Amino acid sequence: MTNARLWLTLLLVLQLTLATGLVLTRGAADDGGTPQPLLPVAASAIDRMVISDGESQATVLRQDGGWFLPDAKLPASAPKVNDILERLGETVTEWPVATTESSQARFEVADAGFQRRVQLFGGDEQVAELYLGTSPGFRKVHLRRAGEDAVYAVNLNTFDLPASEDAWLDQSLLAVAEPTRIVGPDYTLTESEDGVWTLADGEAPGGAAMAPLDDDRSRQLVSALANLRVQSLASGDPAAAQGQTVTIEVETANGSYRYEFYRDDESYYVHRNDRAPVFTLSQYDYDRITGVDLAELVHKSEETETEPGGERET
Repeated sequence: MTNARLWLTLLLVLQLTLATGLVLTRGAADDGGTPQPLLPVAASAIDRMVISDGESQATVLRQDGGWFLPDAKLPASAPKVNDILERLGETVTEWPVATTESSQARFEVADAGFQRRVQLFGGDEQVAELYLGTSPGFRKVHLRRAGEDAVYAVNLNTFDLPASEDAWLDQSLLAVAEPTRIVGPDYTLTESEDGVWTLADGEAPGGAAMAPLDDDRSRQLVSALANLRVQSLASGDPAAAQGQTVTIEVETANGSYRYEFYRDDESYYVHRNDRAPVFTLSQYDYDRITGVDLAELVHKSEETETEPGGERET
């Protein structure tokens, strides 16, 4: 009986030891392992980003304190670039969802089959190369570091890392704030030192010495120029496709700009004299700038305001 009890006691101890090991192992798995930063350097150390989808590629470069698209020679959207770099810098990897080379193709993070490849540089040195693939859920994506087999699910989106330069373009690059003079097809607006907008002498309908300006309408035009947003680089020559051009000249304390607006069927374009490319823009922006004329900028005189039947209102 003594030996039997001893063996039973040893067996119980062994079972308890195995159970404790299983609990600890499962706990480690549930914890996801030790979180590791996705990037080996701080996001602020990155000054070049190259994004590819296998067919197209976009390069964003830090230069003179701003972000640029070196291939297009145009400014990039600094808030958008800084935001994605900050998110990459805050991302951590924990428990991998796969660790075999064969799983890379399934999650679309393989060297030769990926949804996005993101190369990050500090100076001439590549500090990180990432592959982004399929999405396991809302605002999540499968990710693999180059040279590793482990695949992780992280809080990112592939559409936040587009491989098109248009998507990184600073859409406000043609906007002009605080104009002092605006010359349209049939009007000239000038701002006084007191911030009051007036029309040039002789521009009132009927040849009046000074036009009674609609201040709200003039400020809407100023706002439209300050908030002008382009959409993308235009392809081809939109000016050749459409003979009619609306020209707007704008003067500011820092210089003068000449805008040319085109329309081709349901497509809308804008060019500014200080930049070579022609850009597309929305119909909304096109209409609220080119749709302004002298008749809209002035108040109707009392002599022309009549009630139905032809009698002047008293």
